[in-house]
Amino acid sequence: GHRLGKDPRVPARLKLNLFSPLPPLRSEIANHTAHLLPSLGRLADVTVWTSQEEWGAPDAEGVRMRRFRPDAPPWTEINEARATFFNIGNNTALHGDIFRVAGVVPGVAILHDTVLQHFFAGLAVHHGWRSEYLDAMRRHHGAEGLEQGRRLLTGGVGASDLAHRFPLTLAAADRATALVCHVPDGARALEARTRLPVYRLDLSTDLAGMREPIAAAKTADGEPRRLVMFGHLGFNRRLPSLLRALAEMPERDAFRLDIYGQIEDEAEARRLIASLGLGRLVEAHGFV
Repeated sequence: GHRLGKDPRVPARLKLNLFSPLPPLRSEIANHTAHLLPSLGRLADVTVWTSQEEWGAPDAEGVRMRRFRPDAPPWTEINEARATFFNIGNNTALHGDIFRVAGVVPGVAILHDTVLQHFFAGLAVHHGWRSEYLDAMRRHHGAEGLEQGRRLLTGGVGASDLAHRFPLTLAAADRATALVCHVPDGARALEARTRLPVYRLDLSTDLAGMREPIAAAKTADGEPRRLVMFGHLGFNRRLPSLLRALAEMPERDAFRLDIYGQIEDEAEARRLIASLGLGRLVEAHGFV
């Protein structure tokens, strides 16, 4: 007998929180977020939270920027939103502060990487998160995970040795209400290990006006094969391993490697390129 009508508890426009890196940080997650904000602002009232000292996100209607301190976030203001989203990636410098809030506030974790061993190992080794790391390894990967975590903290193994057997992905979801990832394999792996809703969504990219994809160029006999490495090149990207593998190949002169992106330890990478005798085969272009 109740008349159907608008639920007065639901506002005309949803209030959303988004925790994310932002430009000018040299991160494609930051660039992607800035690209997305005008569209989000047309759909909801969005508060974008950052711990950066400065940011260059667009001035979009429906979007406001707020800075938070990871040691004392403004809980009352954060809790006014109907939903909260966290951009989580594998770089501790870019996502460490965001993860600290995500560990307390329920929300949707957008996992730009679905193997997060490097992220949590970085927190443990460089940011004092040692006991929490061992607890996470025990909870998510059992006794063997705990033992391997102890080995990592003593230098017996590296994060790359553990990443695929002990990904620690769900340690980023202890307070999550849902998960989002961008790759089918990652979504299937998560669905097999959690009861949380898992959404596989493509990155939101405006393709209007883009030309048709260019066909791969054919390489003439005798010309080198061109290789490209790109992204935010932290230690999880294993650039030194790639350089050593190239240097050890008898056919290394048949390749050229172009590196695009922010290299965390650029001076060390350049020293390694020189010491391996790869100077004429490898070119680092920096962030583009």
